[in-house]
Amino acid sequence: MKTDARLRQEVLAELQRDASIEPIHVGVRVGDGIVMLTGCLRRISDMDAIERALRCVQGVKAIAMDFEVEPGPAPFAPVG
Repeated sequence: MKTDARLRQEVLAELQRDASIEPIHVGVRVGDGIVMLTGCLRRISDMDAIERALRCVQGVKAIAMDFEVEPGPAPFAPVG
């Protein structure tokens, strides 16, 4: 059985490996196989990508997420 510290390392590695995830800031805590993520994301779709990625990490029993989504600059739209 993996320690929480080892599981946290593997979760962080998986988040860095997945190119589809573009977090601004992510905090990771692990307790008894439950991964708790907090922070700020660029897109709401990153939450789905994070969940898919972490389901592949052996030892993850559950995932709890508390993120804010910080939208980027609005695209330029000429008026008139």
